[in-house]
Amino acid sequence: MLRIGEAASRYQISKRTLRHWEDEGILSSTRMDNGYRYYDEENTARIHQIVLLRSLRLPIAAIERIFKANDGAAAAAEMSAHLSRLEQQLGTT
Repeated sequence: MLRIGEAASRYQISKRTLRHWEDEGILSSTRMDNGYRYYDEENTARIHQIVLLRSLRLPIAAIERIFKANDGAAAAAEMSAHLSRLEQQLGTT
């Protein structure tokens, strides 16, 4: 298990970002007696996924929909819609 500071350092994001993702419901942690947030292996993998999706400029709301659907087709549809929005923004369509 990783403490919040260790996870933030490993993925080069802020602790505030991790707390925000928890508030948004796309990440969860366990609180120990010392009050620190800890991320288990499953949530550490989820942090990695979120960081990757955010690097593609995918909004948190879209990431949340992907995780809630837990379906490859839904994820592909979300990514396709995101690509279309980016192309429109760039004026390439």
